Amino acid sequence: MVYTGMGWLAYVIWLAALCLSSQLVQAPLAWQGLEVSRVGAIFLLAAALSAPTIFIAGTVLNRHKVARKIFRFGKERTVHWGPHTLNLMPIEYWAFLIPAFTLVFYGVFTWI
Repeated sequence: MVYTGMGWLAYVIWLAALCLSSQLVQAPLAWQGLEVSRVGAIFLLAAALSAPTIFIAGTVLNRHKVARKIFRFGKERTVHWGPHTLNLMPIEYWAFLIPAFTLVFYGVFTWI
């Protein structure tokens, strides 16, 4: 299984940040002699926008990792909250992996 619980949320946040950054970046960027293409700037901005949001969502969703007792239909039940993961890793770890992968792939593909 690719994700458990609400792990799919990391994909949705990344795609939303990608859509938002594609509307914000309109031209190539130049900063201190480093020229970044429009597509590169879109992906770098998407990584910067999605990382904090994914980290916050992951920490909020994975804060309850113990069994809780709830009352449903007049009966007491024990609910075990499973972790919310994407590719066997908790969601909050993807907040560090997405920018790292983006920078590595940007560096590799601009070097080629």
